[in-house]
Amino acid sequence: MSDRGPGAGAVEDPVVLVTGATGRQGGAVTKALRRAGHRVRGMTRSPEGARATYLASRRVEVVRGDLTDPASVAAAAKGCAAVFLVTGLDGGPEREVRAGLAALEGILAAGRPHTVLASVASCDRDTGVPHFDSKWRLEEALRSSGLPFTIVAPVFFMENPRPSLAATGGRVLASPLPPDRPLQQVCLEDIGQFVRWVVEHPASSLGRRFEIAGDELTGQRAAEVLGRVTGRPVTYRPLEPDPRMLGADIAAMFRWLAAEGYRVDVPELHRRVTEVGWHSFEEWARGREWPGDAGPDGPVRP
Repeated sequence: MSDRGPGAGAVEDPVVLVTGATGRQGGAVTKALRRAGHRVRGMTRSPEGARATYLASRRVEVVRGDLTDPASVAAAAKGCAAVFLVTGLDGGPEREVRAGLAALEGILAAGRPHTVLASVASCDRDTGVPHFDSKWRLEEALRSSGLPFTIVAPVFFMENPRPSLAATGGRVLASPLPPDRPLQQVCLEDIGQFVRWVVEHPASSLGRRFEIAGDELTGQRAAEVLGRVTGRPVTYRPLEPDPRMLGADIAAMFRWLAAEGYRVDVPELHRRVTEVGWHSFEEWARGREWPGDAGPDGPVRP
């Protein structure tokens, strides 16, 4: 694809394959690409499911595929100019690496599409967090694959923790981080828009790795913002990063976030890539519905 301005997609555009199109990151990327007028092929293991049916109603070409099956990935990527590859951790980091390697094999068999890999910020820093390490292994595999590539490495998702109703009727934002520890975060919409920018600007993005973030604030500050947005006070409650509750992987991530944390130069990123329309935490929160009976989603991986 040649460089062009945002939103310049048209029906004649080459197809972009989005793996995991019914998931969180894949769904955000699909939405951003379609809004810009790009032709999107969404790959999912369950094309008959409700989310896939919805995508099909939004003029997304839905195809069946599994990252662990190179042949299905090759069939899905055939004729595509770009592929957004996002891997999951449902079976653990080792399974994620195997699936990612199989997917790269399938993409190679389909030709040489611009491959945009979803990674995680700071996974190149020897963090000791298992799912950071698995992402770094896939980054290295992509670099040595011979595919034209871009790596997009977001920080913690704004969508992860939500305020929950306490027994007293108040709201609590609980997280395994000290209340005064800053945390860089990004919303899914901005991830989708950044990937859209990458696809539209290959001359500016090929062969590069981007760590992306929208805002940085402490847990205490996040609770204050959510209280102001929802109109009800929110209390921040720090938790222990207990592996028995979170699992060893996620507990390790929160221990690392408390001790080290991400290092994205947020102002410089936003200055360089203005087309994304970056959201602050408060802007993101004001764009969401906050039902009175919302329950906690729990801390999850970025």
